[in-house]
Amino acid sequence: MFLKNLQKHFAILQKHGVVADSLFTVPPTPIVERYIRQYLVPVVNLLPARTRYASTALLKKVRNFHGKLQLHYPSDFQGWQLISEEIKGLELRPWWEKRAVVCLCHDIDNLQGYHFTARMAEIDAQYGIQSTFNFLTHDYPIQNDLLTVLRENNFEIGLHGDTHDQGFAFRSPAAIQKRLTRSLDRLQGHDIVGYRSPALSISHHLLRILGQMNFVYDSTMQIASSFYYSVQLPYPYYLEQFGIWEIPLMVQDDNYVRDTRTSEHEIFRSLQRFLTEIIPMNGVLVINAHPHLMVNRQKFYENFVRYLTRFSGHVAFVSMKAVIEYGCEHS
Repeated sequence: MFLKNLQKHFAILQKHGVVADSLFTVPPTPIVERYIRQYLVPVVNLLPARTRYASTALLKKVRNFHGKLQLHYPSDFQGWQLISEEIKGLELRPWWEKRAVVCLCHDIDNLQGYHFTARMAEIDAQYGIQSTFNFLTHDYPIQNDLLTVLRENNFEIGLHGDTHDQGFAFRSPAAIQKRLTRSLDRLQGHDIVGYRSPALSISHHLLRILGQMNFVYDSTMQIASSFYYSVQLPYPYYLEQFGIWEIPLMVQDDNYVRDTRTSEHEIFRSLQRFLTEIIPMNGVLVINAHPHLMVNRQKFYENFVRYLTRFSGHVAFVSMKAVIEYGCEHS
């Protein structure tokens, strides 16, 4: 099931014999990765926070030992090719009279990132971007005043979990529900409707529980990463079997500034490609910028946000919650 204002896009796929459901599947996590997340991560989590994050970063560098940027772009997928060919030149404007959407979000993974959250919000607001801040609820102390100020300035508050448990999706259903409940209790009154799983861990029973707990959307499935399974279209999609919308995540800052040796010039060239491929197909480009990775790169982050706004004539900058609300209301 898809948003009303994107029906024509999915009709194109159907005409070519492409079943949309097949492009948004949740495949089983490889057994080795699952066991590491289930059993090794709890041991690693006993280490001091600084050591824990350093070891995680090291493992991801080993995974991509040559340090080269490896990303999937929308045009790499058959669905993009089919849709873009048929709507080329139409310049459709289904989003707030814009051709596409950018959702800038921030997963706040640790205390260092939490302390930089207010400054990051100032930068986003300076450039007119309504971003989404996804909080952990039990890895650092959260001040309700900060959450209130964020919401008063039209930012969305989302949930990233109780702790940064990389194996969260593979815990027992009872444990998942209990931990999500305590997180929602901590954020009560802040209109939490969206979720992204720590370390992008995902499973069928996690999505099912999210739907049962009345979350509106999840944003854990990836598009661009070459290290995770990728869904194949940059559109929100309703996962009917789970009762929840999925808004796929496309760009992660760690792909650029932590896991690879990518120059600022190369980063902006990559970002330009994402934008120029998303705009003509009326897609939703979800970008995740972690505060703890930007705290020592503030000038870069300001340049990053400023660069995004160069496309404001074609792109609406809104929260993920706003995308679902608008898409459901407008045909």
